[in-house]
Amino acid sequence: MLSIKSKQKQKVLLKRRREEKNESVDNLKTVRSILAVIKKTTETACLAYAYTYDFVVIVTSSLSSSKFRQAASKFNEVAKKYANGKGDNAASVIVGVISGIAYHGFEDWWFNNAKRFASNPKVTEINKMIAIIDKLLEVYKRVK
Repeated sequence: MLSIKSKQKQKVLLKRRREEKNESVDNLKTVRSILAVIKKTTETACLAYAYTYDFVVIVTSSLSSSKFRQAASKFNEVAKKYANGKGDNAASVIVGVISGIAYHGFEDWWFNNAKRFASNPKVTEINKMIAIIDKLLEVYKRVK
């Protein structure tokens, strides 16, 4: 038979557990709402990166061969479609390609990094994106 003190302790413990459970549920609700905001922000940033590449295309249009301009324009077109709603992998893909062009001597590393991020199995345009990255790198190496 439980003593009165034991019953009181048990009630206090149960109350604490309920409070902790409620607090945990509240924290999960907060995290869930924050994750939605983070996802939307990431998607917006990906599109911004894709549209930033417009600048790269404009700059290279006067400085590059026609093959590079074509490859850059095609990448730009595919990147905009790829970035739409793909999350942070899309940003890594687009930034990887831009960095590959910007950092002479590191293009293989940056382009391979972009292809690795493009290989996200949840994305349906994987093959198209990887093919255009390969094409852009091939042309870039030929004309640099």
